[in-house]
Amino acid sequence: MNIAIFSDSYEPQINGVVTQIRNMACEFLRRGHRVMIVAPAQDSKFRHNKNSQGSLQEFFLPSISLPTYKDYRITHFFSPRIFGELRKFRPGIVHVHTPFSVGWLGINCAKKLKVPLVGTYHTLLPEFMAYLPIPFLKHTTLAKSLAWKYTNFFY
Repeated sequence: MNIAIFSDSYEPQINGVVTQIRNMACEFLRRGHRVMIVAPAQDSKFRHNKNSQGSLQEFFLPSISLPTYKDYRITHFFSPRIFGELRKFRPGIVHVHTPFSVGWLGINCAKKLKVPLVGTYHTLLPEFMAYLPIPFLKHTTLAKSLAWKYTNFFY
């Protein structure tokens, strides 16, 4: 099976989402599946890596960092280039790991290609709001309420 993974968190970041994606991808490859990973680049350049067998492909989209959270990068919700690569890859399933720009890209691609879509909910976003360095978000219930609404809408 060809499995497409979309995530706003990926290497070189070190966190639970990245660890989960790497572990899953390694196991899928070990079982003979092909894997395509789409994530933000660490700069404004598009990159494509693949292993020697071609069974693992990584696409890194041009991105910018968030002003208040430098390790986290955002990119476009739409990419004709990724859509074309995904069409060639012919995924049997699309797996979205994050509810942000790359996650939306995964959803849109899956819908256009009429491919089954699954999502993994890694981070309790409403609780995570308290850790952002934005005082207004830290000290109101409005931010938490909006985060719940957004999370429910996305998933």
